[in-house]
Amino acid sequence: MQSAVSWFAKPEKRGAAFTLVEMLVVMAIIAILSAILLPVFWTVRGSARATSCRSNLSQIGKAVAMYAQDYDNLYPYGIDHQDRTLGVTSGAWGSHPAFEALLPTLPYTKDLLQPYLKSKQVFICPADTGYDVDDFFGQPLAARPTSGEAFGSSYYFNTELAATGVKTGLETNGANHVLFYDAAGGWHGTWLPIQRRYNVLFTDGHVKNVTWAQFNDLYGS
Repeated sequence: MQSAVSWFAKPEKRGAAFTLVEMLVVMAIIAILSAILLPVFWTVRGSARATSCRSNLSQIGKAVAMYAQDYDNLYPYGIDHQDRTLGVTSGAWGSHPAFEALLPTLPYTKDLLQPYLKSKQVFICPADTGYDVDDFFGQPLAARPTSGEAFGSSYYFNTELAATGVKTGLETNGANHVLFYDAAGGWHGTWLPIQRRYNVLFTDGHVKNVTWAQFNDLYGS
């Protein structure tokens, strides 16, 4: 006759444990899925940020048009943080000495456009991660933690439009004349192949994403 203890006590079933090989297989599968899905995730997020950035530039373009209506069809007579910080030391304004002399006192274009935009956030690109060296002059320029936080803008203004006093609609290249552009090409750049890309607002109001080489052709033409 079995004792009461042995009669009622049932042997416990031990859960099946993963073997080392099974755990390694699971980890390998997770790593493969991550390698497949993460680039897709980053691409989708990057595309969304680029779209938001282009929307910002489009709004800036409309603000410039409203400004020009109030100021005899002239572009904003102002500068951006690049001009004030590097403009004189780079020698970029040698052909416009009168304008160069005013660099320390001229207002920022982003401030001149605020009455028409009524939002400082429009000048902040969601992909802005800052930079340490200016793309265009190749000189140190600490835009940290982001250009937007350091200078209040993620974009550069084509200040030559102010320096030359050209009127809207009378630019030499019409639809291909640069008005505003990303301060750094890495924000919307590509990994394969590795290249800098810029969202560019043109004087006719359209916005386009271009490569570094295309940007140089546009700005130099």
